[in-house]
Amino acid sequence: MVKHAVRSVGALLVGLGAIGCEEPPAFEAPPPPEVTVQLPQVDELTTYKEFTGRVEAQASVEVRARAQGYLQTVEFEPGEIVQGPAADDPASEGDLLFTIERAPFEARLNAAEAALAQAVAARDLAKVKRDRTERASEQGAANALELVEREADLEVAEADVLQAEAEVESARIDLGYTTIHSPLTGRISRALVDPGNLVGAGDATLLTTIVKDDPIYAYVDVSERELLGFVEGGRPERRAEVDRLDLFLETADGRRHRDTGHFDFAETRLDAATGTLQIRSTFPNSDGSLYPGMFVRVLVPEEPGQKLLVPEVAVQRDLAGSFVYVVVDSKVERRTITLGRLVGERRIVASGLEPDEQVIVNGVQRVFPGATVNARADTSTGAAPSGQG
Repeated sequence: MVKHAVRSVGALLVGLGAIGCEEPPAFEAPPPPEVTVQLPQVDELTTYKEFTGRVEAQASVEVRARAQGYLQTVEFEPGEIVQGPAADDPASEGDLLFTIERAPFEARLNAAEAALAQAVAARDLAKVKRDRTERASEQGAANALELVEREADLEVAEADVLQAEAEVESARIDLGYTTIHSPLTGRISRALVDPGNLVGAGDATLLTTIVKDDPIYAYVDVSERELLGFVEGGRPERRAEVDRLDLFLETADGRRHRDTGHFDFAETRLDAATGTLQIRSTFPNSDGSLYPGMFVRVLVPEEPGQKLLVPEVAVQRDLAGSFVYVVVDSKVERRTITLGRLVGERRIVASGLEPDEQVIVNGVQRVFPGATVNARADTSTGAAPSGQG
């Protein structure tokens, strides 16, 4: 038994020794990651300078109650276009917006007219007395003092007539304040006071607002450097060219306004604190898609020229700025670039990239500078990778 056990242990040790002498498998490096590359697209494009700002109405009016009374009617629908006085007839009135109870003002006007009639009658009587006293004085039947008194009475009566006429006019004006008309043509807001409420008590109650937003203004601030670049040292002919430029406007969501605009006005001096000049441009707004206070970008076209474009998906960003990866002799290199505008799904590259460099457009997550890659061309563009190993 003992000999049998010794032989079994010996056989086991021999077997383990044989296993331990086998060589480990050789390590095989993974193949280089596969990436897709494209040559930059070269197109004749017009680029734009972008200026951020806000749009403001051409005119804005607060409609307030100037007569104290109970609001009776509202004569408009919120958001509609109301008409102001005719431009060729300043005496005309715009659309009726509100009415305030008229009865107290009509009564006041009637009382003022009655007081005027009394004053006129008193003046006429004073004139008759003055004339009679004057004739009597000529005949020696009245002394000079009586004539002076009659002259003074007539002057007082005439002053009373003037005062009464002013009271009538004031009452008529106050009565006119009970019908409120639109002071300009524009888009009206909602009624801020409902019928039945007392308005004009103490302060002139705000009833609604009207904005003239077609055309609409876009205000932007232009830096001194950019301003000098536009006017090229102030040449008058260059200023005229700038004034004739067709401007474009984009809203915060990137949509472009359907109508082009033009420069309209510039402040007369730069803001010393910011080194900027405020410039105003005008854009049609017949569809009402632009609202006062909206954030916008005004795009000023530059000279057209050859531009490099790369797919937006190829552009990477970090704290150092924007960059793309390119493949040179199967090695990855980083190119720091200056970006321009987004054109469709491609981004203009203003600097930092050459037209013959192969940009990685797919697989950028698997690479880093210095890595070896297996580049293949993006068949949609026909860009052929070169220097493959």
